[in-house]
Parts: sequence; structure tokens; C-alpha cells
Amino acid sequence: MVTKIIHGNQPFTEGGIKDKPIHVYGDKVGVFIYPDWPSNSLEFSDLNLCYVMADGILCATYELGPGGYFSPPDYHPGDEPYIILEGTLTMLNNETGQTVNIKKGEAILMPKGAVHSGYNFTNEKVRVLAMIAPKDVEDQSYPTDKAGCYKLFQGKNNDKFAPFKPRDYPSRIGTLDDLGAWPISGEEARAYPYHFYYIPEERKLLAIHGQENPILFKFCVSNDFIHVAQIVIPSGGKGCRMSEPICVAGKSIIFVDDDAPVTIFAHDTKETFYLRAREALYLPEKATFTVLNYENTVKEFVFLTNKL
Repeated sequence: MVTKIIHGNQPFTEGGIKDKPIHVYGDKVGVFIYPDWPSNSLEFSDLNLCYVMADGILCATYELGPGGYFSPPDYHPGDEPYIILEGTLTMLNNETGQTVNIKKGEAILMPKGAVHSGYNFTNEKVRVLAMIAPKDVEDQSYPTDKAGCYKLFQGKNNDKFAPFKPRDYPSRIGTLDDLGAWPISGEEARAYPYHFYYIPEERKLLAIHGQENPILFKFCVSNDFIHVAQIVIPSGGKGCRMSEPICVAGKSIIFVDDDAPVTIFAHDTKETFYLRAREALYLPEKATFTVLNYENTVKEFVFLTNKL
């Protein structure tokens, strides 16, 4: 794998064409650690594999070893959803002390400006799929940080933080009309970026795509900045199980994490992509594609876009 990425231009650093699909695997995956300064603080870093970091959308994974955490705290000028791929991640909102455990398959939304730190209090590795839109940095150096910003139980600097009021968000079962404002509207979340929004399995917004060839979308987040869903396509049938054509307005990324492959047919370029574990596919705006499952198991993978 490459060991250096060009910020804002991943994976297009070697002549890739941004208006065509790009299969991101092997040497096309960028690798970096956060933080990478100073050298005596590398023990507080996490390992990042970056798939797409360009054109208003980011998709990367990061890893924390057992007992580890990243420092200094992080924040972004965009909304940042996570989906946990392995282990249990403990997230701290450094300005409120809000702390939540997120397990494999669950998600969390951190609105623009929310300061956060990630911890691994288990004996297992933690792997996280992190996504950001519309941008991961502004005029700050990368990565952005707020060193020394911690509100903790019996913390020595707690008197520097203002008290924050608790906040509720809907617990009802959503409908298709909630797309664009799930689990809360982006505008409302960003107006008060001092709370995380925890999305366990029962809090995902479910939607069925296709009448003749139905598949299931499980939306973790859907707002004006970013839409993140886990797509479920069953196996078996009269032939391979497949979706009906899918087309969204924005740029899209498909990420596959497990060993069972996913086949994607891009209608505009008549290309077929075979995505294996820890690979991704970048799709330009308004690209039409079909998902095919040739396996004998139910297939689930992540789909994200900056505009439906």
C-alpha cells in the first residue's frame, strides 16, 4: 500500500479520472496515522486507511489497538458518521463529557464542530468506518485538533467548560419522509454541536428499494450533508440476486468489509467491478449502477453519498 496521500485528492493522485468509477484497492488505498507529530506521541495514534478524500466526501477506516486511544481530540468542518466494523469503540465528546459505547454494526453521528476522542477499553482491536461531508478540514492544518480539551469525571479542567443541557431526539419508527433529516436534521444538529447521536440497529431508518427485485437500505444518517446506509441484498432466486438500477444525484462510495464479494455493474461506462474485503468503489455524480450477489449468503455493505 502507498504510505502517503495527497490531501483532498485521493485516490486520484496518479491520473485517475474523477468523472468515471474508480475501484480503490491495493496500492490505491492511502495510509496514514493520526497524529503523526511529535514522534514521541505516536503511541497515541490510530492507523488510517483512506479510500476517498476528495470533492466534498471522505471515506476511510481507522484502527485502535487494545487499550489504545487517539490524542489530541479531533473535529471537522463537516458532519462525521461512524459505523463500527470490529470491536467496541468508546467515544468522548470532549466539551460535554458525553460518552457512548458503540458496538460492531452500530453507528454514531458527530455533527460539524463536535470535538471527539476515541478509546478502546477492550482486549480486541477496534476498526471504524469514518465518513465526512462536505469537507474534513477548512483552513486548519490537517488533522484538526483541540489539544488539552477534555471534560472528564473529576477532571482538573472541568471548571473551564460551560454546563450543557441534555437533548432528546425522536425515538419513533421513521418513514421515507424522514430521509434528509435522520436521525435529526443536519441544521438542528450543527446548531448545537455538543451532542453525539447514537444509532443502534433499532434506530436505523429502513427503506426498501425495488418492487420486482427488492433490496433493503438501512440508513444510519441522512441529512443535507451526507447519507450513509447499509445495503442488504439477499441470496438465491431465479438467478443471481440483484438490485434494480440505483442512481443518486451526488458522488457515491460503496465500501465492502467482509470476505464475500460484491459485484457492481456501472451502466454509464458498461464496466463490472468485483469488490472484495476492504475495497471500495468511487462513483461520480448521477452514476447508475446495479448491485449483484452471486454468493450463497446474504450480503451487506456500506453505501454513502453527499446527495440523494
